[in-house]
Amino acid sequence: MLLLTRVRLINWHFFTDTTINVGQATLLAGDNGSGKSTIIDAIQYALVAYINRITFNAAATDRRAGRTLESYCRCKVGSESLDYVRGDCISHVALEFRGDGRSFCAGVAVQAFRDGETKEAQWVLETGRLEDLPFLQDDALLPVPRFKELLRAQGGVPCATKKDYSSRLTHLLHVHRRNADFNPYLEALVRSVNFTPFTSVHDFVCNYILEERALDISAMRENLLNYREAEREADAVQRRIDWLKRVVESADQVERLARQIIHQNYYKLRLEREETESEIAATRRALAEAQSLRARTAAARDERIERRTRVDEQRQELLFALAQDAAHRDYERLRRSRDELNTRREHESGRVERFVLLHRQVAEALGRGVNADTLGEERTALDHERDTVAQEAASLRVREREITAEMNDLRDEAQDLERGIQRYPSDAVMLRAALADRGINATHFAELLEVVDPEWQFAAEGVLGPRRFDLLVNEDQFAAAVELYRDHPARPSGVGLPELSRMHDAEVTPGSLAEVLEAATPQSRRYLAWLLADVVRTDADHLRDHADAVARDGLRYTQKRFERLDPETCSRWFIGAGAKARRLEQIHARLAELETDLGGVRTAVGKAEARARALREAYDRLHEMEAIADASARLESLTAEIAETERLLAAIDTTGFEQLSLQIAAL
Repeated sequence: MLLLTRVRLINWHFFTDTTINVGQATLLAGDNGSGKSTIIDAIQYALVAYINRITFNAAATDRRAGRTLESYCRCKVGSESLDYVRGDCISHVALEFRGDGRSFCAGVAVQAFRDGETKEAQWVLETGRLEDLPFLQDDALLPVPRFKELLRAQGGVPCATKKDYSSRLTHLLHVHRRNADFNPYLEALVRSVNFTPFTSVHDFVCNYILEERALDISAMRENLLNYREAEREADAVQRRIDWLKRVVESADQVERLARQIIHQNYYKLRLEREETESEIAATRRALAEAQSLRARTAAARDERIERRTRVDEQRQELLFALAQDAAHRDYERLRRSRDELNTRREHESGRVERFVLLHRQVAEALGRGVNADTLGEERTALDHERDTVAQEAASLRVREREITAEMNDLRDEAQDLERGIQRYPSDAVMLRAALADRGINATHFAELLEVVDPEWQFAAEGVLGPRRFDLLVNEDQFAAAVELYRDHPARPSGVGLPELSRMHDAEVTPGSLAEVLEAATPQSRRYLAWLLADVVRTDADHLRDHADAVARDGLRYTQKRFERLDPETCSRWFIGAGAKARRLEQIHARLAELETDLGGVRTAVGKAEARARALREAYDRLHEMEAIADASARLESLTAEIAETERLLAAIDTTGFEQLSLQIAAL
């Protein structure tokens, strides 16, 4: 008889390390909260292992009391409190059973963490007691992996799954049941823990005796459908049997017809054999006649071969006699020489025709005649002309690239202006960007000016000149700007940084050039007064009446000398809202000029390249003409030689060997 004898609880709710003795009949008594249900839940948990099939604290109340595996391990205080006695901890529930003269143990090790995670490890020791289990070492709980290692060394089994644990435990308890996901004895245990006094036999039987099984309507419906399907299949099988009977009858008829066909084929083959034997006899007779004809033909062939041999012998004798004839040898030598001279004359005639063709092509390419006697001088002259045309074409292509680049740059600038972007010199733009990278706000002087009197804009643009691109910065940022300007690796030029703090006394003088401009900020007004307050506006006749004066047309008198402001600087406006529109007009006008220039340059390039090709072809043809210049003289010489050879051939007496030639031809 197997009995549960002892239960050991380590870190299980309020039990730190307690061993409880259990007998065949055990009574747990105590006040509420003293731990009775805690012990029952520990035993239930160690036996069943599946948390989802256990109702913790069911022995104390009919409703769930909110207890979980984490609350038991970490010792949750009170049913509603979130406080725990323990933090991360290891808990053990171990059961000892005795019977049949031996003891075995089983239980669960749990690792519980503050984040609510729990890890369970079930184990079985088939031979041993609670004292043998390695829970502690030096009064300290061992880590679960170390506990498993020592348990395995004692012959215990750490179970890989809960199913494995349940199978092993129920086998040891002799309540094992095959092919069951969950042992019915353990289900009865879980239900018995929740036992309360009953008032109905029906409820008692349903809740504590009978196994809970759900009524599966879908399975019943499926069985009904399967039955109907079986009836349909039975009908189909019967129809198939009837059909097979008809097939058997048809097979018997087919077999009878097959025997008839075999008999008919036999008679057919016998007739074919008799016809074949007759054909063989006829073929043998034809073969005998063919062999006789072959013999007669072979005799005629031999006779003809013999006749041909005799004719060949006669022909060879005549050829030998002809070869010994001196007049024939001289005649053949002269004839071969004449044929060779004719071939050479045809070749030289072709060279003469080629020379004439090349001479005409060169004249057409050059547009002038060419002296055939001075071809070397003509080639030298062509060399010089080719170099001249090549240099001209190269210069035109350079000009074409320059015009194209300028047009592309002007189109880009026009697009910027249409977007409201004025293009300043590259050094000014680079310095402004560098200042912006340092957090220094800088503005071009020209952006802060507006023209009040348009008649004087020409002169104002020229007098200010590069000062239009100076960058104005706040006085508190001036020192940092000067430091960057001084140390900038690109050393930008043509753009300045005015020290506005030293220009507080600058004021616009009546009649000065500063009056035709209006500045947008106090700093720009101060700088405008500093630059132009002393430049007087007047006409050309009164320039010398002032120390520094300028006229509308750009004539200036300063430092006791007259000077003319740069027209390009004066015409390239940067000041005022009208500057962008004026620059767009200038760009469009310049683009029209460049389009015309580009068309002329491309036409000239085409002509130069065509002339270069013509000169190159003429040069190559002149070179070829030099190589065949002697063709005409050689043709005259060969014609004379052929005439002499013809005369010598006519002088030879051919009557002696002509008869031999006729006999050879006849044979």
